[in-house]
Amino acid sequence: MGITIATSIAPKNIDFQKKAISTWKDLGFDVISINSAREIQQLAGYFPAVDFVEATRDASAIAGKPFVFFDDVLIALKSSGSEICGIVNSDIFLLDRKLLDAVAGEAREGFLFGSRIDIPSLDQRDGRFHLWGFDYFFFNRSIIDIYNQTDFCLGAPSWDYWAVLAPVVKGVAVKQLITPAAYHVRHSARYDYDLINRFGQKLLSCLRQGDLVDCMDKDLAAIVKEKGNETKFDLISLRICNYLIHKTQKISFSRTSDPGECNPVFNEETQYYDNLAREFRFGLVYQRIRTMNGFTRRTFDLLNELHIKMTGM
Repeated sequence: MGITIATSIAPKNIDFQKKAISTWKDLGFDVISINSAREIQQLAGYFPAVDFVEATRDASAIAGKPFVFFDDVLIALKSSGSEICGIVNSDIFLLDRKLLDAVAGEAREGFLFGSRIDIPSLDQRDGRFHLWGFDYFFFNRSIIDIYNQTDFCLGAPSWDYWAVLAPVVKGVAVKQLITPAAYHVRHSARYDYDLINRFGQKLLSCLRQGDLVDCMDKDLAAIVKEKGNETKFDLISLRICNYLIHKTQKISFSRTSDPGECNPVFNEETQYYDNLAREFRFGLVYQRIRTMNGFTRRTFDLLNELHIKMTGM
C-alpha cells in the first residue's frame, strides 16, 4: 500500500481540481475523496483515478455548507491501510518530485505539514507563502488515534490549526516543510468572519479539554487563557499560527550535512522567518483595523487588494 492522500473534491471548478489532483497522482500518491452520496454521483465520472468514500453526514447545520468533517476524513484514512497518510486541499498543485521522498522519510514516524505558495498562474511559479494557513499534512497512521472528537470540517476555518496543534501538544515529532512544493493559483476570496470566530471558539474549547490542558506548554497556555471573544479571536488565531510555526522543526529539500558548507536550510529558514515576522506585524495591524468602523475596514481592504495587484504578490 502506498501513501494515501485524502481530500474532499468540491462539485465545482472540476477541471481545475482534476489538474491539481493529477499532480498528486503523477508523484505516486494514492488519492481518496470523502463526499456525500449525491456529490459522488456528480464527481466520480470525472475522477476515475480517485477512490470515493461516502460521508453519511455533513456540516451544513454548523457551517452553512455541506463540508465533510475532519474526523470522518481521519476514519477514511485509517481504513485505507496506508502506513503514511495525508490530507491535502483539492485545489493544491504538488509540483516538486522530491516531495514523495520527503514525505516517506519525515512522516513515517511523525508528522509533516506545510503551506502553499500563492501564484498568479501555473506558468508563473514565483509567488508568496500563505503563512497564516496550512494546506498539506502527512503523518503516520498511528497518529490518527491522538485526535479528540471535534466539529472541525474541511473548508471551514481552524481545522488546519487543529490538525497540527493536537500532535504538537501530544508530543509528536512535528516538522514543517519550508521548501516550496505546493502551489495554489490565487483567486478572490470572501472571508466569513462570523464563521472564523465560531470555529475559533471551537478551537479554544478543544484546547481547554482536560487531556490537552495537561500537556500544553506555558506559551500555548497563555494564548488559550485569552478570552477569544468575537472581536478578538482573529488576533488569537494569529498567535496560535505563530506559535505552531516557531514550535516545529523546519525541513528543506536542500539539506547539507557538512557544517563547513553553506547551509541552504539555514538560509531558507532565515528568509522564511523574516517573511513571517513581516506578515505577523501586518496581520496584527490588519486585524486591529478590522475591529474599527465599517468604512475603515472597507478602505483598508481596498488598499490591500490594490497592493496585491500592483506588486503581483
